[in-house]
Amino acid sequence: MYQFCYNKQTVINIKFLFLIIVSVGFWSCEKGDQQIGTNFIGGNTLQINKIDSFTVKTSTVLLDSIQTSNNSNPSSMQILVGRYIDPYLGNVSCKSFFQLDLNQSFQPDVTAVYDSLVLTLAYSYSYGDTTKAQNLYVQQLTSIIDPNKYYFNTSTLSTKPEILGSVKFKARPGLNLPLHIKMSDILGNNIMNRGFAGTLTGDGDWLNIFNGMALSSDNLDNASILGFNSNKDSTALRLFYHYQGSNGNVVNSNLVFKIGFGFNSISSDRKLTKLSSLKNPQDMVSTSLTNEQAFVQSGIGIGTRIDFPYIQQLQNSGFVGLNQVYLTIKPVRTTIDPLFPLPSTLTMYSVNEVNFLTNFTIPQDVGYRIDPGTGEITYTFNLYQYVDRIVRGQTTKWDGLILATSNNATPFQLNRLILGSQNYPKNFDAIKLNVYFTNVPK
Repeated sequence: MYQFCYNKQTVINIKFLFLIIVSVGFWSCEKGDQQIGTNFIGGNTLQINKIDSFTVKTSTVLLDSIQTSNNSNPSSMQILVGRYIDPYLGNVSCKSFFQLDLNQSFQPDVTAVYDSLVLTLAYSYSYGDTTKAQNLYVQQLTSIIDPNKYYFNTSTLSTKPEILGSVKFKARPGLNLPLHIKMSDILGNNIMNRGFAGTLTGDGDWLNIFNGMALSSDNLDNASILGFNSNKDSTALRLFYHYQGSNGNVVNSNLVFKIGFGFNSISSDRKLTKLSSLKNPQDMVSTSLTNEQAFVQSGIGIGTRIDFPYIQQLQNSGFVGLNQVYLTIKPVRTTIDPLFPLPSTLTMYSVNEVNFLTNFTIPQDVGYRIDPGTGEITYTFNLYQYVDRIVRGQTTKWDGLILATSNNATPFQLNRLILGSQNYPKNFDAIKLNVYFTNVPK
């Protein structure tokens, strides 16, 4: 454990030091004016330095499970379903489980005639190639989803073998038109008959008939992950029927079931990728084994661990204090693909040697910046507080950082980032730590 200490000759009034730093600026050279500040430190030389060569160790890590159930707002859920093949992250698929709410009593006119049962889904998100055809299947759950339980990306529920509805389609999220799935007439007529019998008075009766729904894709699909917004009026299961009105005219009507409590199961089969060894939470694989690339993707729980193993060496050579610390992260340019957008924001977490969160927080979500001249994309993190704690010996050398997607992304997204390690062959894509500090040479 290192102790951060001062002697009489190196104690500087922080206000004067701030004025000195502002006046000289942060130049890209290694050392500033060596005579600055001599009046304040008894004739010794004060230097303002920049180092961008500290070792930055990177690994890809499998994070803990992510909650995907809508416990805090059961009436609002983003349905995620689909499958695509990522050359870096494997076969990524989403399956959605949810209940349907009946918020009214249903007892149709005795002249009513069943027409059809249709599930409509309003697009909210797409990730992957929507020009390819893909399949969607609807099945009934074998049990009710427990609203008092939390469900995660690794959770799943069993379904009955019968397919209640299916569709093969090419997604068109940009047209603002919902997806329609024709459902089983057997189920539709069953609902109708229960209504005639007066045994559909609300959710209690309905859940005795229908536990819930699962939406899944074909195991051979390679297209996209689609998000559907349950808050849209067009997202619902509708039973269409008609009856004879009092004036003899035909009246068309429908019974609406809205999407209720549910969750999304998100998985990645990495067997044929360089991340195949990631099987259990906290597992890591060094970037030296993944072509000097590290990975971040929400949903499947992939993040990047970052360590600065030699940063405490700043205490040598008359170290006075840190001025600024910036970590710059860039996506590897050859992996940027409009079909797989970058995360809009990233965040950092402080973790211990086995990747469990520590009490120290990195209070920032960072979005990327696109240089208007070069088109270069950069995420920049201010790590002054974190590095300052390490240098002052207030944390152990085994503590590190986890780079992950922000929890504030709305709606929930699978967007990925592939970044270059410090040793990435193309230096302009490599991660870099820039440390500005003040010292007094011995």
